[in-house]
Amino acid sequence: MDEPDDSDVIMTGEIALPGPLVLSLHVMISLVAFCMMSLIFVDVVMRYAFNSPLPGAFEVEQFMLAMLVFLSLPIVVWADENISVALFAGWFRGRAARLLKLTIMAVNVGALYLMGALVLRQPVPTSPSHRQPAT
Repeated sequence: MDEPDDSDVIMTGEIALPGPLVLSLHVMISLVAFCMMSLIFVDVVMRYAFNSPLPGAFEVEQFMLAMLVFLSLPIVVWADENISVALFAGWFRGRAARLLKLTIMAVNVGALYLMGALVLRQPVPTSPSHRQPAT
C-alpha cells in the first residue's frame, strides 16, 4: 500500500492547506525572525558599546513580535497544533465540532484583518519634529 504524499499540503479534516501558502508563510516568518534578531543585536551593541541606542528600535521589535505571532497563527491553527483547553471540546462531535473549528478560524481571520487594518491606519512619521509633545 502506498501512503499519499502530503509533503506539499497540511491535512486537517477534509480541507488541505496548500503547500505554497505554507512555504510562503514559513519564509516570511523566517525573515521577520532574522530581522528581529539582527535589530536586537545591533541595538544592544549600539546601546552598550557606544551609549547610543537605535531610536525606535523597541517599537519596531514589538511590531515584529506581533508579526511573528500573526504569521504563525494560520499554520498552527490549521494544523490543529494550538494549545487549547479541552474543558468543553469533548462535548462537540461531528458537525458541531466542525462548526466550532470554523468559528475559531473565523475569529482568527478577523483578528488578522483587524491587526492589518490598524497597522495601515498608523501615520508614518516624516521627521523627528513630527511627534506631538505629550500632554
